Amino acid sequence: MEASIGEVLVSIIAQFEISEFETALNPLLEYTPHAIDDLPFIGKAREWGLTVKIVPALRKPLGHCDKDRREILLVSLDAQVFLHELAHVAIERLCGAITHTQLQWKETIAELAAVGLCHLVMGKSEQGLRSAYSHIFLNAVVLGMNPVEACLEVFHETERIIKHILE
Repeated sequence: MEASIGEVLVSIIAQFEISEFETALNPLLEYTPHAIDDLPFIGKAREWGLTVKIVPALRKPLGHCDKDRREILLVSLDAQVFLHELAHVAIERLCGAITHTQLQWKETIAELAAVGLCHLVMGKSEQGLRSAYSHIFLNAVVLGMNPVEACLEVFHETERIIKHILE
């Protein structure tokens, strides 16, 4: 039986709480896309009218979603970074349903959604969880929370974002 979105998110948050990133609920799946067309949910990005480009000299850390130009720009073919940017697009598409609109909340939702989607589609990776934890930690500190509190605060909105991407 496959885990529900909520169960996957709870699993991720629990791992954040106990910091046992090496504990695998699913076998580790090493997935390295070889081309943009190999990215998970690239079809969803195109369905939403987005262009995805690799821009190694991008001045953003790993990726960026340019809403005006309808582009997702990536430094490399990292599926989790792509899904983070796709989650930002989903947040914008569902803006009326999202109450946590401050930048740090959106970043927390997008990162939790990205790691949740990776877990659902490709299996869990230790590096992906560590990366997500770090990203969420930095945003949670600005919000005066710890990462688990921040994730729990946006749990239902993150679940809604994941469902929207999976539709």
